[in-house]
Amino acid sequence: MIHWTPLYRFSKAIDRIQRIQTATTTTEEFGIVPDPHLFGSPEWWESIEKGEKKVFHLSGEITRIHTGGVGDWPEFEMIDDQGNYRTWAKEGDKRRYVEGLKIRIQYVEYQNRYDHSTGNHILEIDIEESDKRSSSAPLGLQNDIQKLFGGPGTFIHYFFFKNENTAKAFAGMFGNSKNVKISPLEQREDLFVSLIDAPENWQDELNRIREVKNAASELGGLYDGSELITE
Repeated sequence: MIHWTPLYRFSKAIDRIQRIQTATTTTEEFGIVPDPHLFGSPEWWESIEKGEKKVFHLSGEITRIHTGGVGDWPEFEMIDDQGNYRTWAKEGDKRRYVEGLKIRIQYVEYQNRYDHSTGNHILEIDIEESDKRSSSAPLGLQNDIQKLFGGPGTFIHYFFFKNENTAKAFAGMFGNSKNVKISPLEQREDLFVSLIDAPENWQDELNRIREVKNAASELGGLYDGSELITE
């Protein structure tokens, strides 16, 4: 039996909904064509709940993780239960997308105002519960980070903190604006923090892991693993 983890809910992506609505209501060429309701409005959600707007359901297995565009657009490929391959943008915690995990998606169709082309917009994503994680570092970052000579390379550590104050306190203890990034996740109330670290040797890295884990715990945060960045 598969245990599912909620990974993405468009209904919680308030900022994204507002941006789409603003583009639709304040311009003539951008945004999404109302059908007849404004995309993401209460009336639009009600039409989904009543079954007036069709919701498509898709389930399958993740087969590949990659980046689209110019190497800065995280995507994943899946094979659905009918044997069809589909590519989607990663939504939510991008490290949760791991090859081999089961995934299920709910989406709706929409029409762009710009050229009246149609597309699919994800409403919900659930993923198979797992401790596995994939890399969150895009290829550009992996290529730009310099490996230390004679050391294991450069690591990125990942954390979750309950509020901005504790996240900033942790950042002040271990880094600066160049090697610490604090960012919100649409599907979580806490903040996601990444710390780039360059130890001189493996023992230093093991000591560093213990140090940052303890510091995060004392601040009420959660250590969520690390990854070695290679060229």
